[in-house]
Amino acid sequence: MVAHLANTAEAALKRRPFAAAARRPRRVLKLVCLYLPVPWPRNIRTGEEPASERLAPDGFEADHRRAINTLGELASASEGALVDRHPIFGPMSPAEWHRWAFLHVDHHLRQFGL
Repeated sequence: MVAHLANTAEAALKRRPFAAAARRPRRVLKLVCLYLPVPWPRNIRTGEEPASERLAPDGFEADHRRAINTLGELASASEGALVDRHPIFGPMSPAEWHRWAFLHVDHHLRQFGL
C-alpha cells in the first residue's frame, strides 16, 4: 500500500505515468468522489492493480519514506509541478489533486483499520 501511494503521488508529480489508462473524463464521478462526504467504496476497478505487485519485505522502510516524502511534495506542489489530468476524472486543479491525495491515502489507511 505504501508503494502504491508513493507511485500514484509520483504520477501526479509527473515523475511516472499513471498505471491506469486514460479514459474519457467523468466530471460527475469526480464531483462525487472528491466532494461528497462518503468513504470511497472498495474493490472498484480502476485499471491499477497494486496488490499484484510483488515487493521485497526489506524494502518497506524505503517505500514508507518515499510515500511520506512524495506526498509531502504533492501537498506543497505548485500548479506547474502537477500533471494536468487524472486518468479517470480528467482535468484537475492543484486543489483537486490535494483533495484526491488526501482521500486516496485515507481510503487505503481505512483498509488497514488505521
